[in-house]
Amino acid sequence: MASWRARLAEASNDCTLQRAGAGCGKGTVYTLGKGGFDPTQPMTRECDCSGFVAWAIGIPRELPPGSDQWLATDNYWQGGSPVADGLFGRVAPGQAQPGDLYVYPDAEGRQGHIGIITRIDAVGKPTHVVHCSLGNFRTHGDAVQETEAGVFVRNLNSHIMRVDYGALRALFDGAPSAPPASDTSGVAERLRHELLRDDPTLRRVVAEHLVLHPSGARVAGCAAVQDGLNYLAPRYPEYYVDLGTKRRNRGSYGPKTVRALKHFQAAHNIQPDGLIGHDTALALDAALLAYDANQLDSTPPECQHPLPSHRPSRRRAGDVVDYRPKPTTISAPRAADRRGR
Repeated sequence: MASWRARLAEASNDCTLQRAGAGCGKGTVYTLGKGGFDPTQPMTRECDCSGFVAWAIGIPRELPPGSDQWLATDNYWQGGSPVADGLFGRVAPGQAQPGDLYVYPDAEGRQGHIGIITRIDAVGKPTHVVHCSLGNFRTHGDAVQETEAGVFVRNLNSHIMRVDYGALRALFDGAPSAPPASDTSGVAERLRHELLRDDPTLRRVVAEHLVLHPSGARVAGCAAVQDGLNYLAPRYPEYYVDLGTKRRNRGSYGPKTVRALKHFQAAHNIQPDGLIGHDTALALDAALLAYDANQLDSTPPECQHPLPSHRPSRRRAGDVVDYRPKPTTISAPRAADRRGR
C-alpha cells in the first residue's frame, strides 16, 4: 500500500478537488478531532473540518506522523506553522481559484473553520466551498457538503490560502513515517493515567494545540474525559456524567458533561467554563492518579448519591410505583408455641 509520502508526491490542485468531491455523500458524522490521520485510507466515518481538508490534500493532519505537530485551522490560517512556514500562501480575494483553502481561526472562544473552494465568480471571488461542519451534519445528516461560501465571507478574519505542493514535497522528501522508537514526546509523558494517556486528541489539548468546546454532538477526546469523571464519581458524585442507557451518549459533549466539568474545575481552582483545555486535562490526569494511589491505602467512603445501575429496569411506562415502606408482618404463634413448647 502506498505511503503518505507517495500520496504527497502525486498531490495537486486537481487531485485535492477530486478527493474533496469524493468525500461528499458518505454520511460523514462531524466529530471534532477525528479524521485526516491517514490519507492513504478511505475517508473515515467521523471527521472534522481540518481532518477533511488534510485528507483531501493527501497529507496526514499530524505532519509528519508521530511528530506531535498538527495542522488545525489556526495553522492553515498562519501558513503552516509549527510544521513549517510557507506551506500555505495567502491569496487576495480577487485571485482565488478552485482548490484554494478558505479558512478563519479560533477567536473569542469560537472554533475556527476551513473548507476547499470549489467555485469562483467572474472577478475571482469564492462563491462555493466543500467543507465538513456540524451545521452540515445537523441540516443534511452528512457533515461534508458543497455550500455557498457565506460563512467564510461573513467572517472578517477569513483568509484564502493556496497550498504550496512543491514546498510540502521538498520539506518531507525522505521524511520518516514516524520518529525513532527512542524519541518519545514530552506531551505523551504528561498524561499518565491509563484512561487519558492514549487519546490523541487529549494529547493535542495538553500540547495547547486544541481546546474542546461543547457542541451537543460527539467530540473526540470527550469520551475519555467522561470516563475519567465517572471514575472519580464514587468519591465525588458531582462529577458524574449520565451517559444514558448502555452509555449510548458517551462522547457527546453536552450540558451534562459541561455541568460535571464545571464542578471539577471549581474544585481544582480552574476557571469553571466547562471547556476541556490544557489545565483541565492535566488536573483530571493528576486527580485520577491521586485517586488510584488513595485506593491502595483505604476504601473510599460510600457515595451519598450512588451511581445508577446499568441493569435494565423491568418497569414499563405507566407503571405506578409505591415507595411507601411495607408494613412489618408478624406471624401468629404456632399452636406448639402456645402450649409452651
